[in-house]
Amino acid sequence: MPTPNETEILRITKEEKEVDKVLISTRMGISTEYSAHLLNYLVRKSFLEEVPANGGTHKTAPRHKLTRKGALALLAGLHHAAGKYALAVRRTLFLKDAVDEKINEMTDYVRKEFPGKKMPSKRRGKSRVLPL
Repeated sequence: MPTPNETEILRITKEEKEVDKVLISTRMGISTEYSAHLLNYLVRKSFLEEVPANGGTHKTAPRHKLTRKGALALLAGLHHAAGKYALAVRRTLFLKDAVDEKINEMTDYVRKEFPGKKMPSKRRGKSRVLPL
């Protein structure tokens, strides 16, 4: 799994189609030396590949594009994030159900112990703050 900086480079490359060390440096706010190091590392790991030069008269910085392995790494990261969020949602819904049950229990208690008083709300099983 790529590091956060490496993942950011893969995301930028996906957006831009082709990147070089200057573009990465500018977008991420890092030095061109560090961006060149990260790009070379991602090429060695087969997440990126160098794009052949167009054959112009001026030498340009090497450009890089995403490989299938790089795209799959981004996809795996998204699946991982989705799993974490799904777990958080399930836990939140479980806790909300537990709180709603406690609200129902407390509502029943108040009605039983203080029968002559009007309840502030007729909604049962809904998380809310009751006035004192």
